[in-house]
Amino acid sequence: FFRVFVGMHSNGSKLLRKLGQSPTILEHGIFWWPFVLVNSLICTQSLHIRVACFAFGAFVQSFIEYASHAWLFHGCLWGMHKGHHKRPGDDKKLLVPLAFSVITGFAAYLFTWWIMVVPIGLDRDYSLDLLGGMSAGSACWYILFEYIHYVSHNPTKLRALNQFQWFKDLQLMHKQHHYEDDKGNYRVYGFTTTIWDRIFGTL
Repeated sequence: FFRVFVGMHSNGSKLLRKLGQSPTILEHGIFWWPFVLVNSLICTQSLHIRVACFAFGAFVQSFIEYASHAWLFHGCLWGMHKGHHKRPGDDKKLLVPLAFSVITGFAAYLFTWWIMVVPIGLDRDYSLDLLGGMSAGSACWYILFEYIHYVSHNPTKLRALNQFQWFKDLQLMHKQHHYEDDKGNYRVYGFTTTIWDRIFGTL
């Protein structure tokens, strides 16, 4: 699935080639920040429920971020990912192509809604309401992941974020990931938090 989108730059229409390429940081923001805003507005619950939904979405996204990096891109998809380790400063491969992130994100959205409606049994409209808050949190955490990754390899961009020490620390954490240990293994797969690295012993 991912190989199809990675290969779009050499086949198909101009639109498909564009969607299969890594977007610019501006294009990325133009799509994802309005998505966060719209989903924040969809959730009309009380403030504490909205905050809880947002936090839960961000928490789940932090695990998806770790799992996909550690078990997919350093596992069965290593053949595609190793190019980034060989050329970590390649601007054209720092952000996930929109064709991949949007489609997988939409699939996850539908799957989560199905879980809430069918196995759990929540009302459809109520589920969509809660899902708006969770999606906003998940997307916001996803944007943070992309920015950390982008700036850690391209420090001349988004320099305003470097005034925050926690952002610098997260960048340093990812830079450590790009160094193999004596056995040729990589560690520190998380981008936005060390929680999952601590749990799975990869810090």
